[in-house]
Amino acid sequence: MDWQQGKRRMLNQLEEEIRTHFSGDEADHITDFSRQIYDRAAAEDNSHRHLADLYGATIGSWSFIQSLGGEGFKVRVFNPTYRQHGWQLGHTVVTLLSRNMPFITDSVRGELNRRNITIHSIQNTTFTMIRDAKGQLVELLPARSVMKPPKGCTMSEEALIYFEIDRHSDESVINDIAQSLDSILKEVALVVDDFKEMSALGQDIIKDVKATKLQKPAVKKEIVAFMEWLLDGHFMFLGYEKLAVEYHGDEAKVSRVDDQTFGLFKQRESRGCIDLQREISRADSKEKLLDYHVTFSKSSLRARVHRLVYPDYVSVKVFDGQGRVTAEHRALGMYTSSVYTLSPTLIPLVRGKVAEVIDRSNLDPASHGGKDLARVLEVFPRDELIQSPV
Repeated sequence: MDWQQGKRRMLNQLEEEIRTHFSGDEADHITDFSRQIYDRAAAEDNSHRHLADLYGATIGSWSFIQSLGGEGFKVRVFNPTYRQHGWQLGHTVVTLLSRNMPFITDSVRGELNRRNITIHSIQNTTFTMIRDAKGQLVELLPARSVMKPPKGCTMSEEALIYFEIDRHSDESVINDIAQSLDSILKEVALVVDDFKEMSALGQDIIKDVKATKLQKPAVKKEIVAFMEWLLDGHFMFLGYEKLAVEYHGDEAKVSRVDDQTFGLFKQRESRGCIDLQREISRADSKEKLLDYHVTFSKSSLRARVHRLVYPDYVSVKVFDGQGRVTAEHRALGMYTSSVYTLSPTLIPLVRGKVAEVIDRSNLDPASHGGKDLARVLEVFPRDELIQSPV
């Protein structure tokens, strides 16, 4: 049977089932809701599902979207049963409702994969909702509708994400999954809400680098080029913090600037103050600190937003006219996917290191060994190239 024909038949049967149990406006609303979910879904995604399962998932999701609290998202993980929910399934169901934000689906999938949980089905739909002041659903509109909501109501884009996963009968495991996903959605919200602010702070970093009078012009130019390259779609900010340095005689005291903390750093402590304090106290000279104007490192904690990886720190020091460190910008994030296929000769700071490695090798670039070295450098992981000294 043709996939699309099978899909249309299934959706017609679903609408008939809905109208068997509901009538009038309520049936119309639920039918419209089901169309918005399944009309855009790939035909093969639901070809294996029984009508009863599709109906149950639809009614369960319709009930779930009726309210949304002040946080702007909610999570439910449960095993549907006839007695409690009116439908039954052999899988555990994970349903998330959130104001429309990027990274939600990737972040949730990452957590489920981390737990080695098989995902059997996934449905992701964006709706335009009108809600009253208490967050109750007033009207479900066609996606991306533009209109003025009634007085006392708000209109918003919301994402409904529905997973069917391996069945879990242990209630403590189910609760743990729900708590983890709720925590991840909070992290996603922190990153998304502060993303523009963090990106704008990149311009402050560039200004501070340009204002450094003791740095060599060529080095300064390359650092500025690197920061501009980062901000040009090559780095996804997860967090930002600024550290301030005060001097009492020759002793430096490092502290975090409270109103200069964004993204994940709003709920996460860091070793930034300890590391910078140690770096200043151990430096042989002010010139030595200038050599580490920009430093790179890996976080010891995996990111749970977007990709389940250890994110990168990019730290940029601020110097006064005497060459003392007065502050440090610390950006936490991950390089975007395009970076990993970009030639290292096109990445500021890295291109200089690559050229020096080739020069130190004393290999003829046209020779077999020279070509092998160039090939190794081209395929070397970009984040490691960025962190590695020459």
